[in-house]
Amino acid sequence: GTPNPDAEALQKAIDSKGSKAEIKTSLDKYVASRKAKQAALEQSQADLRKILTSRQEAIATLNGLL
Repeated sequence: GTPNPDAEALQKAIDSKGSKAEIKTSLDKYVASRKAKQAALEQSQADLRKILTSRQEAIATLNGLL
């Protein structure tokens, strides 16, 4: 996958021993990015559930897709 620019910015702030404010800002952006991606994933999973049969849903769940 592609690297998360917010994660890279946070890591850079940590590695460069950035100021408390810089680290806090980077951390807030990273957390917001993860929440947005999680929400998008949950919406995609809900959309997928709508078109799967019960059997397909069970298989997808066992395989970690849902």
